[in-house]
Amino acid sequence: MKSKSQNLVVAAYILGSVLAAGVWSGAEAGDLESIKSELQSIREQLEKQGRQIDALYRVVDAEIDIAERLEGADERKAAREREEAQDKKLALERVWESSGAGFTCRAEFSPTEPSFAVVAEDGAVLICDVDGKVLQELRHGEERVTTAAYSPDGARLLAGTAGGRLLLWDLRSRTAREVGGRPYKIGGVTWLGKTGRAVVCSACGETIKGPEPGELHDIQGDLFEVENGKILWGFTGWQHLDYQNLAAAPNGDWVAVFKILKDRGVYLLDARTGQIMAKLVTDAGQGLSVAVSPDSQMVAEGNPGIYLWDVKHREILRHLEGHQNWVVALAFSPDGRRLISGSGDSTARVWDVKSGAELGRIRFPGSSTYVQSVGFSCDGKRVLAAAEDGLLVVARAPMLPAEP
Repeated sequence: MKSKSQNLVVAAYILGSVLAAGVWSGAEAGDLESIKSELQSIREQLEKQGRQIDALYRVVDAEIDIAERLEGADERKAAREREEAQDKKLALERVWESSGAGFTCRAEFSPTEPSFAVVAEDGAVLICDVDGKVLQELRHGEERVTTAAYSPDGARLLAGTAGGRLLLWDLRSRTAREVGGRPYKIGGVTWLGKTGRAVVCSACGETIKGPEPGELHDIQGDLFEVENGKILWGFTGWQHLDYQNLAAAPNGDWVAVFKILKDRGVYLLDARTGQIMAKLVTDAGQGLSVAVSPDSQMVAEGNPGIYLWDVKHREILRHLEGHQNWVVALAFSPDGRRLISGSGDSTARVWDVKSGAELGRIRFPGSSTYVQSVGFSCDGKRVLAAAEDGLLVVARAPMLPAEP
């Protein structure tokens, strides 16, 4: 496409050609050189003006581009100011936060005591009170723990290690024993209610870059008897091991897992057989986190939003919106009326399950810090959120508004 100045020059050449043709027949040969010289002068002047016009258009285009950029910057600034105002309005009172404590982002509240377990960077498990005081330090030889989960009665802790070992700690005696092993690093463990069984998933070694943040691991998972380590059934899939993509119904009837890349969705597997009971699929893409309500009637699925599913009717009850990045951790309060979520937008947020309203939040440093563990204390009065780089916060949990 020619610029406006180029079109002017072309027009000048055409005009010059026409004039030249017109005077050729009536002019003396001596006059032709003078005419040609004048036409060449006109062409040079038009070309100069064309260059000036082009330069003017470039300036105008640049000013328009700057104006558009400034307009976008104003919009972004306004959005930041609105978010900062919401942060201030919804900020939860912090009881304690780690600072150079050597924590990982794997942490979980005890279901019976005012304490939490957190995996340390050196592979130990630390039991801390809500003020961050270390009550116990659990180690087993040279094993490096990667994940841990409390038993429903809070008396034992099941842990997986980088070497594929499954360890069971008696928290009263502070003794541990091996209850099984897998060929690969353990990525997640969870108890199947009070059945004495648990679910484990481990990375098989192969990883690929997924459509969502982080790497996808080829995983193997199974349900096993905790006391004797007997494997009852297994499953496979592709999952993000850093995120909370494994959950079990407290009533012991089923397990919730993700299968990523192929046949996407939350799969509910029958705890007796491992067969698929239901598949929960949204139009929002693959979920990255899952949690089950205390009464086993609801599943929370986290993707860029949060979907609350009615398990019995396989229907979406509610869509919780507000996070600006992937939701990678979820946990219900002990009474099931509140939900806490952790996201890659540097926030953990607490929600009213019934209304879908956001009740409070914890803001972490950075614009895209992933909050990878969340939970409520056994009395529902505290919340915990653990993010990348080992930053862990314990805060006062927001209460539900009074019923009218």
